[in-house]
Amino acid sequence: MREDIRTVRLFAALLVAMGVFGTVAGSIATHSVPIALGVIAALGGVLLAVFTCVARAKTRPR
Repeated sequence: MREDIRTVRLFAALLVAMGVFGTVAGSIATHSVPIALGVIAALGGVLLAVFTCVARAKTRPR
């Protein structure tokens, strides 16, 4: 279970990074579609990161 959480956390970090880079690239190119998709990707990554934090807290031994 911990390995699965670690994998999803890595995917969330990559998703946030790609979202930030997409937003910056869209801003440089002054196109609205890459900016919007980058923001959506970054928010999705943050949401996944929150879910992994909750999952990790629930799987810790007490």
